[in-house]
Amino acid sequence: RQARNMGKGAALRTGFAWAWEHGFTHAVTVDADGQHRASDVAKMVAAAREDPRALIVGWRDMEAAEARGVVIPARSKKGRDAARFWLRVQTGVDIPDTQCGLRVYPLEPVMKARTWFGRYDFETEIVARLSWGGVPVRSVPVECIYFPGAERVSHFRPVWDTLRGVRVNVLLVLRRLAPWPIKRLTPREEGYRFGKRWKWATW
Repeated sequence: RQARNMGKGAALRTGFAWAWEHGFTHAVTVDADGQHRASDVAKMVAAAREDPRALIVGWRDMEAAEARGVVIPARSKKGRDAARFWLRVQTGVDIPDTQCGLRVYPLEPVMKARTWFGRYDFETEIVARLSWGGVPVRSVPVECIYFPGAERVSHFRPVWDTLRGVRVNVLLVLRRLAPWPIKRLTPREEGYRFGKRWKWATW
């Protein structure tokens, strides 16, 4: 717990620091709105065991869910697609769902990363910074439960949190374009030469 509400990102950093100090190598995060199935955690952890260096991010396949008759808010799909676009601009990496809160974080690079933001925008920023730092990002399909409007629990504020989302993406693009080096968070792979910065997808 925080002494006062400092935002989701600050809460995550506090939890990560506690886990790291107590000898854990990874941390699983699950949003508290009831949209994720606990059974999917095992799938995420299995992926982390296969590649312990990687950040594992859940992939909510909204189109497949709609085909099964699930009603998904249009705002959720638009937000997912916009976030996917901006992360590709910032990193050159294409991740189908960058906003899913079901994740497995490798704690060593997370603790090394310097971040600017402490609310929902932290989750966008940390994916970019880990990717810049050489941490692989893997997506794992997970189920997502969408409750009817009256039953849906959310603390998302459409105006303020949207503006924060715009701010974090603008600043991350500017940081990517800045000429000074980006901090390396993992050892370079054997045979490394130029890295993602030189891929056409990045430009």
